[in-house]
Amino acid sequence: MKRKAPIGFLDSGAGGISVMLACRKLLPYENFILYGDSANAPYGEKSEEEIKRLALAAAEKLLEKNIKALVIACNTITTIAGELLYSRLNIPVIGTVPALKEGKKLLKGGQMLVMLTPASARSQTMRSIMQQYGADAKLLPCPGLMEFVERGEIEGERLNNKLKQLLSPYKGENIDVVVLACTHYPFLLNELRKHFDDNTIFIDGSSETLKTLIFELNKKNILCNSEIQGYTQFISSEDNNTVDIMKKLYILGGGDEKSIID
Repeated sequence: MKRKAPIGFLDSGAGGISVMLACRKLLPYENFILYGDSANAPYGEKSEEEIKRLALAAAEKLLEKNIKALVIACNTITTIAGELLYSRLNIPVIGTVPALKEGKKLLKGGQMLVMLTPASARSQTMRSIMQQYGADAKLLPCPGLMEFVERGEIEGERLNNKLKQLLSPYKGENIDVVVLACTHYPFLLNELRKHFDDNTIFIDGSSETLKTLIFELNKKNILCNSEIQGYTQFISSEDNNTVDIMKKLYILGGGDEKSIID
């Protein structure tokens, strides 16, 4: 397999860009392609059967691009369709797991709040993670929240009203750690901070995903050996406007505009 083959990032929409940005920091020479299935978003409010079907179809779109590895840059897909993709694909597949293990280490006597999609909250994988690391954690399903990121609406009154509604049951609670268990939510971090104490820590699973990706690339001896900056490509199942929003989020997150190709 060619070392210069791209790495595919799979998401239900634009949220996977947060994972891609984390990976780009340590893998500047790799070529990245993100496929966002925005036409079928949100996955987080669908049945498990439908999520598996859509995730497999979306992964096939990336395989057509001759990717050398697949990053499931979506917590919902990882928790529900991860095992299916691991077993079906003949390339390294790396999931994005909710960061409860790390979150547990950061507790200082307060609580851990896990913000996630309704489908992730219902999944067997999430139940297993809770049993291991988050028996006392509070799960907060957030229907309708990822759509703000899909629209590129990452600040403003409407978003803050939505956050106020979702977080009202935890107002005044001693929240030490907030786990952002949906890859869309890191784009809302500036607004989320307004609803918690200054000492509250926010974490997501991107760093562990990056570590696993680098490990798998090294193990297969397919880490890119070029010293030319890798390209970044965005593909959406919806329309060009969605791709434009993806590019905007990538640049806002610190991504290099010059690396983007059509």
